[in-house]
Amino acid sequence: DAYTGQKVKVDGFVVIAPNLPPDHLLISRFVITCCAADAYPLGLPVKLTENRNDYPSDTWIEVEGNMITETLDDKRQLVIEASGIKKIPEPENPYYY
Repeated sequence: DAYTGQKVKVDGFVVIAPNLPPDHLLISRFVITCCAADAYPLGLPVKLTENRNDYPSDTWIEVEGNMITETLDDKRQLVIEASGIKKIPEPENPYYY
């Protein structure tokens, strides 16, 4: 709850998780802690105001919004409540270190 209400701006690629409601998607990035072989995806749920079909999997987007807390898949978790989304080109370096 410490982050609830905070403004966020994040970019990443879209993942459509089948267990999420139809007005949600995941914004994801690959994180590397040592080398490319240990890269793993990290995603945050995004609550949309429009249809998620406008954002196919692997589309790069920038999301602005506020953090809220929701129960998704029977788990209480932080979610970005989107106030704005725009499609962006894939960055030159798509990884976080």
